Amino acid sequence: MLTRHTHQSLWIAILLALPAAGTMADTPKAPPDPMVAFEAERFRMTAARDVEGVERVLADDLSYCHTTGRCETKEEYIANLRSGRTRYHKIEVLDSRVRYYGDIAILNGRISIDVEAGGQSVKGLKMSYTDVYRRTEGRWLMIAWHSSPLP
Repeated sequence: MLTRHTHQSLWIAILLALPAAGTMADTPKAPPDPMVAFEAERFRMTAARDVEGVERVLADDLSYCHTTGRCETKEEYIANLRSGRTRYHKIEVLDSRVRYYGDIAILNGRISIDVEAGGQSVKGLKMSYTDVYRRTEGRWLMIAWHSSPLP
């Protein structure tokens, strides 16, 4: 059984916490990091089959490793996009975060994709990924991608 003093103390603590909770809820979210937005644009270009746009943001020494374990060079990846052997219909970012190390940006996140590859169509494939960009002559270029399927 709560004593009258304990009961009053609980109510005072609750009342004091309410303004702080309201302030946190009203705080606007920070805008997305520019690199997260840059990557979202690459995903958009990929799903829109803008092969030239995608090609412009890939480094010549790209290593692109799919959830299947197959790794491709830039030339192989672009050839698959251009030929239609791999078609991304939808790429939805579930979450993403970025860390910077000078001229290197490492993004980690989760996405859901609808894709056709190797004669098979998969919808809602969820995966985690690591994406690495390098700033070269003032431009960010993707140098590595690795993804793993989520259960």
